[in-house]
Amino acid sequence: MRDDNNITLAELLAQAGYCTMMSGKWHNGSVEHQRPMSLGFQRYWGLLSGCSNYFNPGLRRSREADPAHKTPGNMRPWGNENTVIYPFAPLDTSFHSTDAINDRAIDFMDEWAGDEDPFFLYLSHCAPHGRMRAILPSAYLQGSGHTTDGV
Repeated sequence: MRDDNNITLAELLAQAGYCTMMSGKWHNGSVEHQRPMSLGFQRYWGLLSGCSNYFNPGLRRSREADPAHKTPGNMRPWGNENTVIYPFAPLDTSFHSTDAINDRAIDFMDEWAGDEDPFFLYLSHCAPHGRMRAILPSAYLQGSGHTTDGV
């Protein structure tokens, strides 16, 4: 238990012998003592803050427009285990945060497969949040009064 007399679910389950893993949006702080791995998770990948661009959370990629952010230049920190990634600009132009969060969760489960000890996987998506940044075919939107402008 931490010195603040509180315990997280991940800390409790780790004490009971579970492997604790998280993939997704944390939004509880990005300084070391606030990160998932400092609060009971043994594996982590995802967004350490909130309101990140789903397609490119970081800097402009070659042959693409500047990515939209909540406010211009306001990129959010991401994390891999206990490493903060800032700015996080995936090279894969087909990146979408929901897919990436799912893929990492599957990777964690695949790595744990076959182990006799139990595991706890916390999966926390960024979407839906605010105006959706979904990939929608224009046929779906016809006559709906909506556009595909993103933001």
